[in-house]
Amino acid sequence: MVFFVAVGLLFGVLALVLAATAPAWVKVLLPGFDAHGLALTTTMTCIQLIGMLASAFNAVLWATLSARGRFVQIEVTGVIASGISLVVLFLALPVFGVYAAAWAMTLRFALITVLLCPALGRIQWPVFMTAEMRLAGRRMAPLLLGSGYYSTGPLVDRLLASMAGPGDLSLLNTAQLMYGAGQHVIGKAAISPIVPRLSRCYAEDRWSEYREILRQTYWLVSLFLLACYVFLIIYGDTILGLIFGGGFSPDQLAHLRLLLLSLLGFWVGGVLGQVASSSFYARGNTATPTLIGVVGYTIGIPLKLLGFYFFGVTGLALGISVSYFITVAWLFVSSTKTIPGAAAAVVSANESRREKRRSKR
Repeated sequence: MVFFVAVGLLFGVLALVLAATAPAWVKVLLPGFDAHGLALTTTMTCIQLIGMLASAFNAVLWATLSARGRFVQIEVTGVIASGISLVVLFLALPVFGVYAAAWAMTLRFALITVLLCPALGRIQWPVFMTAEMRLAGRRMAPLLLGSGYYSTGPLVDRLLASMAGPGDLSLLNTAQLMYGAGQHVIGKAAISPIVPRLSRCYAEDRWSEYREILRQTYWLVSLFLLACYVFLIIYGDTILGLIFGGGFSPDQLAHLRLLLLSLLGFWVGGVLGQVASSSFYARGNTATPTLIGVVGYTIGIPLKLLGFYFFGVTGLALGISVSYFITVAWLFVSSTKTIPGAAAAVVSANESRREKRRSKR
């Protein structure tokens, strides 16, 4: 509960500052919008800042319950909150339009907070000078600083896309949201459960089991990502037509499919990056993956600019993909090198394969 209150104080102040200055920074970030579009975006942003605060609370709640192995409770709560917010959206959309969507999303995060909060016990005012708080502060500082930097990526994407043709920003946002939803599901189903297992293996020096968990996760997740992408290549036109055919023109559907294909790195790198980062987090190392993420994001900025300059929004999507590929490759190599015995395990596996080939001969 101490960390819950501390995070609430931090993100509450941040939300207030961002809301108060929203008219200024929204105008800077979206120079391609007219006055009506800027006013609407500012209002929607302020609504979603409330959701940001609830989301910060939820991060503490999810981490606490995940450490206790209560993954089912987390997911059931998410389903209940999503169902209630969906009903509210259905009822409010005809009356309030797009504002209903923003409030429904905020309501979902708030409901999760309310439903999971009893798991923390009695509310306590944070004491910041304890050993636990200092350790948490050291581990959280790289995450907060790094995330605050490279999480501006969507803002850069939208800034560039706002200067593209009509509808391009919406199509790019739709493609990223589709992949983002898939990444969220995979992260919850396949990646979050391995972090407590990795932490226990680390604490007990069971490095062979640690490597095996990572190896299996990498392979299973990679095969699933590849299967989804191949499915998109073969059946993408049909699926997108069924989902968006009533609201998108044929040209827009074709462009959306092209953006989805161009965002391969965003799809693959976003998920595999979670696996690699989990390897570090399980060992209490938050600085290394954050540093790699910051550098990868920085390299990606000129790639996005060049891609957008030459190929518009499609080039922007390609720039995003390349930056994600660079980041996840670096994360993978770094995580492998820092696992005790990993190099020896690779050599041993290679020797075993060579021996099998010799015996067949």
